Amino acid sequence: MRKNLFLAGALALISAVSVSAQEWSHTLAQGLPGTQVQSDGVTQYRVATKVFNHPGTSGVRLTVLETQNTNGNIGGQFGGGPFFAMGELIVLDANGDTIPYTPSSNADHNSGGAGTDGAGLPALNDGLFNNFFHSSWGGTEPGGYHYIEMAFEKSVDAFQVIWYTRPNQHVNRPSLAGLTPAGVDFTEAYGEYQFELGEDVNSLEALSEAPGLFTFYVEGPASHTNDEGTETTGPGNIYVTLTPTVATTGDAAEANPKNIMQLIPAKEGKFVIYAPVTGAYLTNPDNWTNAWVADAGNGWAFSHATASNLGEFTFTLRQDGEFEISTEITRVYVNETWNDLDEPMTVYVGYDMRGNLKIFSIENKELLEAGDLVSGGFHLPVDFGFKLNKANVAEGTVEPISVQSICENVINPTIADAKARLEQYGDHEGNVTDSKEALEEAIQTAEEAIAANDIAGIFAAKDELATAISYYMSERVYLYMAQVEELRGSTEFVNPPYDATSEGKWPISTQKILDDADYICTTVESNWETLTPAQIDNYYSQVQGLIEQFLASALRFSTFPSIVDNISAALSPNYPNNAVWNSSAIVLHQAVNGIRLTFLERHLGTAGDSGDWPMIALGELRLYDENGEEVELTEDLLWANHTETNEGFESTVARLCDGKWGQGDKVGTEGSAAQSYYHSPWSGSEPQEFICIDVTFPAPMSSFSVELYSRDKTTSNGAVSLFPKKLAITEVGVGYDPLLFAENPYNVRIGQQVVDAAELETGLYIIKGLLNTKSVNVLDEDTGNIVKSEPEGEAKF
Repeated sequence: MRKNLFLAGALALISAVSVSAQEWSHTLAQGLPGTQVQSDGVTQYRVATKVFNHPGTSGVRLTVLETQNTNGNIGGQFGGGPFFAMGELIVLDANGDTIPYTPSSNADHNSGGAGTDGAGLPALNDGLFNNFFHSSWGGTEPGGYHYIEMAFEKSVDAFQVIWYTRPNQHVNRPSLAGLTPAGVDFTEAYGEYQFELGEDVNSLEALSEAPGLFTFYVEGPASHTNDEGTETTGPGNIYVTLTPTVATTGDAAEANPKNIMQLIPAKEGKFVIYAPVTGAYLTNPDNWTNAWVADAGNGWAFSHATASNLGEFTFTLRQDGEFEISTEITRVYVNETWNDLDEPMTVYVGYDMRGNLKIFSIENKELLEAGDLVSGGFHLPVDFGFKLNKANVAEGTVEPISVQSICENVINPTIADAKARLEQYGDHEGNVTDSKEALEEAIQTAEEAIAANDIAGIFAAKDELATAISYYMSERVYLYMAQVEELRGSTEFVNPPYDATSEGKWPISTQKILDDADYICTTVESNWETLTPAQIDNYYSQVQGLIEQFLASALRFSTFPSIVDNISAALSPNYPNNAVWNSSAIVLHQAVNGIRLTFLERHLGTAGDSGDWPMIALGELRLYDENGEEVELTEDLLWANHTETNEGFESTVARLCDGKWGQGDKVGTEGSAAQSYYHSPWSGSEPQEFICIDVTFPAPMSSFSVELYSRDKTTSNGAVSLFPKKLAITEVGVGYDPLLFAENPYNVRIGQQVVDAAELETGLYIIKGLLNTKSVNVLDEDTGNIVKSEPEGEAKF
């Protein structure tokens, strides 16, 4: 199961004295990924800085110094700095209004010759949260740290920067960044944190005092000679640092903000140890994968310091004013295999010669302290005493997290998602086994962890919930599988017709649609443990679309293209001055973008006609959808191949949708009775082709009807004379061709060849004839000789 291991929480920000627009810089220690949000149907984390006051700022450079992957590890390096990804980057002014800017970067992956990853720089400020920018991880090396520069459209006196992680995949997210004016390189300056080392801590009670910010100091060995006489130099006295990959002491002889650790009270007097600047935790040893070396006493070195693996630690005050740190393990990792213990074992955190924090059993701890544990390894000796100092920081420098913030940003959204899935997917519970019960139990476990102030339990419950959600959602796939199987076995599909008059049958050519649906269902069934809920939702959406596409492929009765003959010229009951014709429903097996009406005959007389090409006049044209609701038409959706220009008014297609119904007394009448109808040419040079009108649909439709109204009956030649009596309906842009109506190109397809007359029975056939496909003797009139002719190929009848 791919787990979301993020804790959305605090952003450690830097407070600095405002200086000129070209001299300031800030260090942004993100630590945690921010606040979890939903944008454009994707899950992201939102990070917001404080508002910085710098008059005359015309642009900002954001330099990424460190990144973290989804598992908490430090992100990859390329060209001198870590590569990173962002979904959206927003800048606000002091009033909270968006500052438009033009982005640039020294490390745009999409312009570095290594191909594409994401949508490039435009993705940063296009308002779309479901695409992303990725800095270089291949191609041309940028050299130095990767940065994004934002050139503002106008200068501002204050600004705030907000960014969103990569959608649904929060990898390579910035965890430490520098902010400088545009064109100014960033230089690390931790002094901006306004950090001071506070008083010594000499009581257990002080550990629970808010805000719980401390530094850990170890008086470790500076040199050591092992049993073989090899001397090793160690880091000596040092302040402990937690990093996302390995909890280590680093090389800080003097405390800086990276050494700040927050003690978060947990259950039974224990603490969770968290570093707000780097966003790392001291982890649960059950997840440490370095094998226990009992004989050498080297302990476990730990890694994977992420929120999902955090541990709860007990502090014990020793007589010398130092603290011992212990926790419990439930399994040990020996010979690349985890072995469960019969009961939890207490282990102690120590600081070894290599500067690593490790854990040791009580037996090995006592032997080490007495100097009786012999080892040829250079990891010894080990110190188990930690001195704590309060960490005094200016307001806004570091924002401590709390159980409440953990709940709000980690577990509560997951609980809400779980409950929403139970409601959303309730219609498939006939297909589930025990997944609903498992999901309900996971919700209960999470709520109990919150009530017990069990921080480690909250994160464990989050992982359990994520798995239970995917498990519950995955079983809906059997509902879709049953639907697909039912369609495959239906009579309508097994015995498809090949004529144009059958209704409700599915053509055999749609087999691949069901194959695609089957493939997606199998993907979900086989891989649900590695899929996120959003990915499963996406797969189901695809399956639903395929099933709908298949159902829409049914061959339905339709005469499209068609010829409509003997159209009545009866007057409309609603508009008694106008003749009306309603096409009734036209139902197709595929959606079309519009229709063309070609007018083949009119009702009375031939005056003004161009031979066999009749002229027409129409007052209004109406379009209705499958529900009988009128579809709004505008002039840009209508087109005619020819229009009369000498009618005494503008008789364009715009008249067909103006709602005036062809009113008026005579040609050229002005005022309220002014003419409002479309008229085809009757003066000058009449067109030598049929008149046609195209109706483009605002959106493709497969079921619709049209209505035609004549011009007002009081006009010259009346309403009926120029009203169409016969017309052809084709797809928009498709001209009238009599051959179109000799066959139906939408439904007819060639079947198996008949090879025996006994096979002939009632039905429809396509006859294929051969025309002079063999050489024959013919008279050459020029020479008078008999010669063999060349085959002329084949012909269809």
